[in-house]
Amino acid sequence: IRDSSTSRGRGDVYKRQLMDLTAKGQLLHEELDSLIALPYKTHADSIHIIQSYRQLESIVKSLKNNNHP
Repeated sequence: IRDSSTSRGRGDVYKRQLMDLTAKGQLLHEELDSLIALPYKTHADSIHIIQSYRQLESIVKSLKNNNHP
């Protein structure tokens, strides 16, 4: 019985991590939409867009790998 509850606990942690990753990805997506919509972008804005986009790509790749091992 202990192994079952330990396994279930790990599953809950795993699901929570996936939900957190999904939420982070959604926030990054919204932030990127806002930055891209700016009519004038500074160099810092452009760098931030690129860094955020790479982060979002990484999150999407991770989520895809977790959904389709």
